[in-house]
Amino acid sequence: TTSAEALTKNLPTEFATYINYCKNLNFEDRPDYSFPRMILQDLFFREKFVVDSSFDWNVLRARQKLEQDARYADAPEGETPEQAAQRRAGVR
Repeated sequence: TTSAEALTKNLPTEFATYINYCKNLNFEDRPDYSFPRMILQDLFFREKFVVDSSFDWNVLRARQKLEQDARYADAPEGETPEQAAQRRAGVR
């Protein structure tokens, strides 16, 4: 079995604490949700993160949309990206 410390060796210690907490819960135990929330929230603020509601997947999706819009900006109205790619490649 790999230890929580080995799994999180390059991460803040709070992650090992969280994994160990979860690992030590018995099936019948009722989790104390406030404990992991508290340690992760303390880490969040200690690292001076800001609640900006900007999630990695949203940023990636927006960047991909901008790239696609730029790539197909000259496409005629109603042309799909696939049709524009075929037109550019000379395939009809």
